[in-house]
Order: sequence, then C-alpha cells, then structure tokens
Amino acid sequence: MPTPFALFGLPATFALDLKVLERAQRELGKTIHPDTASDPAERRALAEQSTVANEGYRALRDPVTRAELLFQLAGVATGDGHEPKPTAAFLMDMLEKREALAEARTSKDRATVEALAAEIRTQRNAAEAALSALFSGVVPSQLDAQPALVHLGSLRYYRRFLEEATATLDEWDDA
Repeated sequence: MPTPFALFGLPATFALDLKVLERAQRELGKTIHPDTASDPAERRALAEQSTVANEGYRALRDPVTRAELLFQLAGVATGDGHEPKPTAAFLMDMLEKREALAEARTSKDRATVEALAAEIRTQRNAAEAALSALFSGVVPSQLDAQPALVHLGSLRYYRRFLEEATATLDEWDDA
C-alpha cells in the first residue's frame, strides 16, 4: 500500500503546502468516488480506496501524524518509550500554562484563554519550523532523529493544550 505522500503524489516532507494537498485530495477524490461506478463490486472497491484516501489526507494535514509518518519512513519508532522525555523546564512551563488555563476557565476569563492559546500556537509554530528544517532535504536514513523526536513530543503537548483551549472557547460560544 502506498504511503499517504505517494497516494497524493507529494514529496515525503514535513513542509507540505496544505493547499496543494487539498487540491491533490480533490483530484484523487474525483477519480475514486464510489458514485462514479455502476458495478457494485467496483463501487465497494472505490469506497475502500476513498476511505484510505480520506485517512491519508487527515494524516498529512495533522503535523503530529505527518511527522510520525516521516519517522516511520526513516525506520524510527515513535510513541511511548521511543521518544526522549521532555525536559523538566518544558514540563514545568506546560504545567504552569495548564494551571493558568484552568483558572481562566473557572473565572470565564476569555482574554486569558485566548492569550494562552496564542502563546502556545507561537511555540507550536516554532516546533513545526524546527521539524521542517530537520526533515528538509534529508534522506530518511540520515535523519538526526533525537532532536526531531523532541520537537514531535512538544507538538503533542501543544496540540492537547490547544484542543482544550479551543473546546473551552467553543463551549462559551455555544452557551
């Protein structure tokens, strides 16, 4: 089975142009849409291909999953037990931000939630830029995995924080 990168005809790199990915997904979607087939067996096959394409698209859109795919191509295991532990300073910073988010949520302080989210987005963008640089132009077997794995771990923390902050803001907007 081809990688999501190959499926969409894209280079296996962290720095993907998401507009190009969307265009490739739309074009592929036109050719594998189940409604284009009249034969039930062909329709089922196209439905399966469409599912694989949709999963690949979601994987490539998400920076964490995209990095995991690149590590997999490089033969580097990711996840618990395979990635370096975050530094104490990083963990303390995240703990302080989570506590501030919890306090802001309790006091319904929208400005603080938005400010914290903006700060984490800036840190996430820096981690993504660092990953992009580390993966740029590197043959998978020559990847310096340790620093890249550190940034991947940071992205996981940032994603969870931003999901929580966004959920809080959405909850307030729906109330």
